[in-house]
Amino acid sequence: MDIGPRQVPCMIPCRLQPSHPVLIVLMTTLFAAAVLAGCTGSAGALVVVPADIDSLLPDYDSAGVAARRAAILAGSGDYATIGLSGCDYATIGEALEKAPGGIRKFYLMDPVYRVAGLRIERDAALIGFGARDTVLEAAARPEEANAGVLRIEAGVHVYLSGITVRAGKVTEVPRRGGGVSNSGSLVMEDCAVIENLATYGVGVWTEGRLEMRRCVIAGNVTLARPQPDEYKAVDCGGKGAGLRVEKGGFALVEDCLIAYNEAIDAGGALHISCESSARLVNTMLYGNTAVKRGGAIDLAGGQLELERCTLAGNASNGKGQAFFHRGMLSMTGCLFADNGPGNAHYLAKDKMGEYGGGIFKVDQDNFDSSGSLPLAATGTPLYVRLHAGEIRSRYGAVTM
Repeated sequence: MDIGPRQVPCMIPCRLQPSHPVLIVLMTTLFAAAVLAGCTGSAGALVVVPADIDSLLPDYDSAGVAARRAAILAGSGDYATIGLSGCDYATIGEALEKAPGGIRKFYLMDPVYRVAGLRIERDAALIGFGARDTVLEAAARPEEANAGVLRIEAGVHVYLSGITVRAGKVTEVPRRGGGVSNSGSLVMEDCAVIENLATYGVGVWTEGRLEMRRCVIAGNVTLARPQPDEYKAVDCGGKGAGLRVEKGGFALVEDCLIAYNEAIDAGGALHISCESSARLVNTMLYGNTAVKRGGAIDLAGGQLELERCTLAGNASNGKGQAFFHRGMLSMTGCLFADNGPGNAHYLAKDKMGEYGGGIFKVDQDNFDSSGSLPLAATGTPLYVRLHAGEIRSRYGAVTM
């Protein structure tokens, strides 16, 4: 079915409810394949806005997942299986500790693993059967957790595929990485990091090298520091609810969705610290909020490249409904639309941070409906509404 661009009223999606975490997960391929390739930065730029999140759920192929699991259990090779029935190891911790050095690929056979504060100290690939079908959680609810979910140690290379990381909570200093804390080299593909709690860098915190493809970071929320720590400036406060790139770190984020994250300070979706860098390609930042600045992005002194990205539906009570810009920015073919009232982009001119104020290295072919981005086209963008039947007929069943 041909569902070419149509000009229709903006349809803002309903808020995802905590009782339905998988709804966030299943939007990944939709936004990667259907949304962002159309953003040209002109008056014809496209934003795909789901009319009803429930209608976006793909067909669930339980038989296919079962067949894949059976094939892995029946096979043999340079991998180990982890699970409670018929597997090489019962728990992830046991497998990482006891598996021979030549084994680096681990298949997670059970649907849910309860892990909290799991440290990965060896090179490993943890492979699930899709973000809906393989879940690593610190607790049933993030409020009940006593630690983050995963921690990647320095010098370690880790690959995660087809996994949801959720319900971690970090309250001890350093209060970061409720979902994933990365000090090594981490690649995540077809994963989701949702519903975690920490003071900063809540979903994913990285000081190492991070690559994310076709992933969702959503529903992560920053926690306030205790008042004594607030007064004494102990630990960092409230920046980067979805993803935070720390000093010395680098993040490559491709074909991802970062949505509905909440920061009590800055950068609901993303915080870029001084002397760090990130590159986002074909990625949507939607519905994120920050109290003080940068509803979606807080570029706080580092370097950031944005290519064919969409920032929509974000909001802040302070400077930059979508984007606070203090650092080096290259931006091409991006779209700012329907963010909170006021300027979507805020250019800092005070002499602070690594580059002083905000600097543009590249600013071309962008579109900003609020008119706040220099050299960007303005006006009314077009919207495309996709229904479940149209999605399936055009792209087939969505699999992670």
